[in-house]
Amino acid sequence: MDDDLWLAAPCAAIKLWNDDAGLHWRANAGALEWAKAMGLREADWRSVTQQLRAAQRPAMAASGVLAAPALQWNSVPLGSGWLLWLQPRDANRPGTPPERSEAAAQPPRLTVLYIEDNPVNVTLVKELVAMRPDVALLCSVDGASGVARALADRPDVVLIDMELPDIDGYEVLKRLRAEPRTARSTLIALSANAMGDDIAQAESAGFDDYWTKPIDFRRFLARLDALIAAKSLVG
Repeated sequence: MDDDLWLAAPCAAIKLWNDDAGLHWRANAGALEWAKAMGLREADWRSVTQQLRAAQRPAMAASGVLAAPALQWNSVPLGSGWLLWLQPRDANRPGTPPERSEAAAQPPRLTVLYIEDNPVNVTLVKELVAMRPDVALLCSVDGASGVARALADRPDVVLIDMELPDIDGYEVLKRLRAEPRTARSTLIALSANAMGDDIAQAESAGFDDYWTKPIDFRRFLARLDALIAAKSLVG
């Protein structure tokens, strides 16, 4: 994923990195909107980034809660630094994904398996899917485990990265199409190769659709909504 793609994400995010001059940070629009609503000043931002940096020790998990301000976060490596997805612990604050408490009591209307080895892309898709509480997201980091997960859980939709570390997306497609257990699953290629020939080849091979990277957030959510609607029609 492009290192700057997170800037357009529809949720609050900060990138942290170090160089000889010290600690630096950059916030996207969602984070700045949240900070404005919280009344954070420059000094407050400095405190936030220092706390986040302190938590990035190898012994620490890449998630946590900051004492002040009230802030949950999780992070993934990005380039020379860290990308941190911020989740203010107040559902009414800007930049916070919709609450899933009510939806959690209901079975999901759509189950999606995402097979992807890039942790930044996985985090991005998780944040997008979190905006659709009636979608359950499963993730696998390579083709073999993805096929096994699909056969075990029989998801409605499988998003398949085309360049996986063990087998490519076409091999994943071949194995899933050969199994009666995943015969009804919608198989979608997700790739940075956006040329017409690439799309035509994938469709000819048997993919139901072809989504391109970098991910267009509005288009991704619109297509997800269409899949939810289609699932509702067939029951």
